Order: sequence, then structure tokens, then C-alpha cells
Amino acid sequence: MKVEDTSGYMGAFWKAAGKTEHNAINFYNAVHHRAVITKLSKLICYHRSEWSYDTHWDGLKAEINDFYDALIDQEKNNERANKMKQKRDSRLKEIETKVKELSFWDKINIDVTGNEGLKPFPKSPYVYHFNPIAFVEQMKRIYGCFCNRDITIDEFTEIFKALRDSEKALKGSYNLFSASNCNLPSTDKTMERLTDEFNQACKKFNINLCIQKI
Repeated sequence: MKVEDTSGYMGAFWKAAGKTEHNAINFYNAVHHRAVITKLSKLICYHRSEWSYDTHWDGLKAEINDFYDALIDQEKNNERANKMKQKRDSRLKEIETKVKELSFWDKINIDVTGNEGLKPFPKSPYVYHFNPIAFVEQMKRIYGCFCNRDITIDEFTEIFKALRDSEKALKGSYNLFSASNCNLPSTDKTMERLTDEFNQACKKFNINLCIQKI
């Protein structure tokens, strides 16, 4: 497919990579280009969760095969081509096992009746995906850097409220652990207690960097 036939964003992606045609090989090379990686990191993708590919394995398998076959077809050395085929087959088995072990989306059925503020688990497996590094970088610009230090109560509260307000069903609702089946004492249902527990957990498990905490 020619660059001019792609979407606006992907067109910019390919032009940044200096490619006039997009295919598996060019894509593989492009994602090792710093300017392209920076551009891609700002993309919010809406696609199927990796937790729901068990019923779509055939389609995913075909895409993986196409990717490897495109690389194999370019290889002129028969020995290397055969090794690539073995790698393809081995990788397909690994991914198929992973898909089967991770797929649980359609098995979740949680009754939230009577639990104020809780929403049913979404039926559609299509969700928004953020690049974690770009997401953390944006959070740092808004809230500052949390590397190698405790998060203050004010900072934790600000982030908590921003996340709640981003959900229509939860906007303006800042109660903690309000589900009917939550048996925590009222003294533990405070922002101070939650912040303290968060910081203690980070120290216990050596979670020191922003990318880890977010």
C-alpha cells in the first residue's frame, strides 16, 4: 500500500520514517527510528485487548505469518531462511500459548448490583491503549516527578480525583472503598491511609521510578 493511501496519522508515520510504501519489513525498520518512536508514543490506540484473542486466534496467526513470510521472502540465503522459518513456527507456538492463557474477557461476569459507584465490566473487548512511557511523561509534566520519593497526600488526592472525574459515572464521587462488601474500618477508608499504604508498598517492592508507580 502506498503512503498516500493510508490515514493521516499513518501517512505522517511513514513519511517520518522516510518510506514511500508500507509493509512488514518497512514497519519493522521504522519502529527503530527515534523520530517515529516519539511520534508513535503519542498515539492512543483503540483496539482489541490482548485478554480476548482466543476467539480471534486465526486472524492474529495470519498477521504474524504475513509478517515473518515477508522477511523470509527477502532472505536470499537458504540456510538463514530456514532458520527464520523455524523461528516463525516457534514464535507462533509461544504466542498461541500466551493467547490461551491470557484470554478471560468473555468469562468475566461480575454483579455490581447494590455497589454504588461501580460499573459493570465492559462487554466489548475493544479498549483504549496508551503508550506507558508517554503517559508517565505527561503525568510528570502535570504532577511533577515521583521518582525516588513518597507521593504526598495532596498529590495522591489530585491524581485520584482526576481519574475519578475522567469517568462519567464516577465524576464528583470521591468515596473510598464504598462497595457494600468492603469490610474495612472507617479509619482505613481515608486518603491519608491509602497514600501511606501506597508509599509503603512502593518501598517494600522497590518501586522507585515514575514508570513503575503509574
